[in-house]
Amino acid sequence: MASVVTADVLKKAESNDVRSMLELGSQIAKTEVEGAQYFMRETGRVLPVPFTEQDILLPNQKYYSDNFVILLKYKLGQDALNLYVTSLSTSTNPEVRAFYKKLSQDTTELVDQCIELMVKICILTTFK
Repeated sequence: MASVVTADVLKKAESNDVRSMLELGSQIAKTEVEGAQYFMRETGRVLPVPFTEQDILLPNQKYYSDNFVILLKYKLGQDALNLYVTSLSTSTNPEVRAFYKKLSQDTTELVDQCIELMVKICILTTFK
């Protein structure tokens, strides 16, 4: 779901800075989906029905401001980091650990970009 929703929000972003952050978020989501599919296939599990663009209610309508998207991605990034680090530290399979290490590193960069955007917005808003 994160990859589809992020791609949709990315199309509607107004700021180049937000677009750049969402591109990283989109890449992380794509990596996570591809990794999950790989590990599920490797263990003989059935893939779930994917969330698609058709699941978005009104694909041509902008639902959220860029500022809200920054806050949302920041919070989701924090939550994802907790999940990835826990998964990394409890996995015995080296391939799975490498997967979660990569996701943790990339998500750390995403959270950092969100913080920078929040600081930038706060400064711009405060001194206008």
